[in-house]
Amino acid sequence: MRVSVSDDPMPDDFPWNGTVSLPGQLVHGGETEDYPVTIQIADHARPSNWGRLKLLYRPVS
Repeated sequence: MRVSVSDDPMPDDFPWNGTVSLPGQLVHGGETEDYPVTIQIADHARPSNWGRLKLLYRPVS
């Protein structure tokens, strides 16, 4: 996964066109980092009922 962070706003075409449409094709004050990721099949949600959900997410007073 590639993550780019910058103070400069990125153009709408940045994800597929990079910095080509920026003046000078440069980004000032930012960085790009690469991280290894593993994409896995999601687990199915367990069946539940409304009463169980209310108990789990009831605000604590």
